[in-house]
Amino acid sequence: MTIPRPLSEIVVLTTLQQGVEAAVAQYRDLRPRYYGRGGYDFGEDELITAGTRLSSSRPDAAVAVLELNLEFHPKSVRTYTALAQAHTRRFDDASAIVALEKALEIDPTNGPVQGQLTQLRRFQRR
Repeated sequence: MTIPRPLSEIVVLTTLQQGVEAAVAQYRDLRPRYYGRGGYDFGEDELITAGTRLSSSRPDAAVAVLELNLEFHPKSVRTYTALAQAHTRRFDDASAIVALEKALEIDPTNGPVQGQLTQLRRFQRR
Protein backbone atom coordinates (compact mmCIF):
# COMPACT_ATOMS: atom_id res chain seq x y z
CA MET A 1 0.00 0.00 0.00
CA THR A 2 1.43 3.38 -0.96
CA ILE A 3 1.68 6.16 1.56
CA PRO A 4 0.10 9.30 0.02
CA ARG A 5 3.20 11.50 0.27
CA PRO A 6 6.05 12.44 -2.03
CA LEU A 7 8.88 9.95 -1.75
CA SER A 8 11.31 12.69 -0.68
CA GLU A 9 9.09 13.48 2.30
CA ILE A 10 8.87 9.81 3.26
CA VAL A 11 12.68 9.49 3.16
CA VAL A 12 13.17 12.61 5.28
CA LEU A 13 10.53 11.63 7.86
CA THR A 14 11.85 8.10 8.20
CA THR A 15 15.39 9.46 8.59
CA LEU A 16 14.30 11.87 11.31
CA GLN A 17 12.18 9.31 13.16
CA GLN A 18 14.10 6.06 12.69
CA GLY A 19 17.50 6.93 11.23
CA VAL A 20 19.02 6.94 7.78
CA GLU A 21 19.54 3.16 7.74
CA ALA A 22 15.78 2.67 8.07
CA ALA A 23 15.13 5.25 5.34
CA VAL A 24 17.56 3.56 2.94
CA ALA A 25 15.98 0.16 3.69
CA GLN A 26 12.51 1.63 3.16
CA TYR A 27 13.52 3.10 -0.21
CA ARG A 28 15.05 -0.22 -1.28
CA ASP A 29 11.81 -1.97 -0.26
CA LEU A 30 9.51 0.49 -2.04
CA ARG A 31 11.46 0.71 -5.29
CA PRO A 32 10.93 -2.84 -6.61
CA ARG A 33 7.31 -2.91 -5.44
CA TYR A 34 6.22 0.45 -6.87
CA TYR A 35 8.72 1.44 -9.58
CA GLY A 36 6.85 2.13 -12.80
CA ARG A 37 3.44 1.72 -11.21
CA GLY A 38 2.69 5.37 -10.56
CA GLY A 39 2.79 5.00 -6.78
CA TYR A 40 6.00 6.98 -6.26
CA ASP A 41 8.38 9.02 -8.34
CA PHE A 42 11.72 7.19 -8.35
CA GLY A 43 13.40 9.80 -10.53
CA GLU A 44 16.62 11.39 -9.34
CA ASP A 45 14.88 14.53 -8.06
CA GLU A 46 13.14 12.90 -5.09
CA LEU A 47 16.31 11.79 -3.30
CA ILE A 48 18.09 15.02 -4.24
CA THR A 49 15.24 16.88 -2.54
CA ALA A 50 15.46 14.64 0.52
CA GLY A 51 19.25 14.96 0.69
CA THR A 52 19.12 18.72 0.33
CA ARG A 53 16.53 19.00 3.10
CA LEU A 54 18.64 16.83 5.43
CA SER A 55 21.90 18.53 4.54
CA SER A 56 21.84 21.37 7.04
CA SER A 57 20.63 19.46 10.10
CA ARG A 58 21.84 15.90 9.39
CA PRO A 59 24.62 16.04 6.83
CA ASP A 60 25.73 12.43 7.45
CA ALA A 61 22.21 11.25 6.64
CA ALA A 62 22.15 13.51 3.58
CA VAL A 63 25.35 11.88 2.32
CA ALA A 64 23.83 8.41 2.73
CA VAL A 65 20.63 9.40 0.90
CA LEU A 66 22.54 11.05 -1.95
CA GLU A 67 24.89 8.08 -2.30
CA LEU A 68 21.78 5.89 -2.56
CA ASN A 69 20.59 8.14 -5.40
CA LEU A 70 23.91 7.64 -7.19
CA GLU A 71 23.34 3.88 -7.17
CA PHE A 72 20.29 4.39 -9.37
CA HIS A 73 21.38 7.59 -11.17
CA PRO A 74 25.20 7.36 -11.45
CA LYS A 75 25.42 10.13 -14.05
CA SER A 76 23.47 12.72 -12.05
CA VAL A 77 25.46 15.94 -11.90
CA ARG A 78 22.83 17.43 -9.59
CA THR A 79 23.28 14.57 -7.13
CA TYR A 80 27.04 15.07 -7.08
CA THR A 81 26.65 18.81 -6.45
CA ALA A 82 24.14 18.15 -3.63
CA LEU A 83 26.56 15.56 -2.24
CA ALA A 84 29.33 18.15 -2.30
CA GLN A 85 27.11 20.51 -0.32
CA ALA A 86 26.40 17.81 2.27
CA HIS A 87 30.12 17.07 2.58
CA THR A 88 30.89 20.74 3.20
CA ARG A 89 28.24 20.73 5.96
CA ARG A 90 30.25 17.88 7.51
CA PHE A 91 33.40 20.03 7.18
CA ASP A 92 34.77 17.43 4.73
CA ASP A 93 36.00 19.68 1.94
CA ALA A 94 38.20 16.95 0.43
CA SER A 95 35.16 14.72 -0.21
CA ALA A 96 33.20 17.71 -1.51
CA ILE A 97 35.98 18.39 -4.01
CA VAL A 98 35.92 14.75 -5.16
CA ALA A 99 32.13 14.96 -5.67
CA LEU A 100 32.44 18.14 -7.74
CA GLU A 101 35.26 16.61 -9.80
CA LYS A 102 33.00 13.61 -10.56
CA ALA A 103 30.24 16.01 -11.61
CA LEU A 104 32.69 17.65 -14.02
CA GLU A 105 33.76 14.27 -15.42
CA ILE A 106 30.12 13.83 -16.45
CA ASP A 107 29.61 17.40 -17.68
CA PRO A 108 32.99 19.13 -18.19
CA THR A 109 31.40 22.34 -19.52
CA ASN A 110 29.19 22.94 -16.47
CA GLY A 111 30.15 26.48 -15.50
CA PRO A 112 28.40 26.63 -12.11
CA VAL A 113 30.08 23.40 -10.98
CA GLN A 114 33.45 24.67 -12.24
CA GLY A 115 32.90 27.83 -10.19
CA GLN A 116 31.93 25.88 -7.06
CA LEU A 117 35.01 23.70 -7.40
CA THR A 118 37.33 26.67 -7.90
CA GLN A 119 35.84 28.45 -4.90
CA LEU A 120 36.02 25.37 -2.68
CA ARG A 121 39.64 24.69 -3.64
CA ARG A 122 40.51 28.32 -2.89
CA PHE A 123 38.85 28.38 0.55
CA GLN A 124 39.29 24.73 1.54
CA ARG A 125 39.55 24.11 5.26
CA ARG A 126 42.62 22.16 6.24
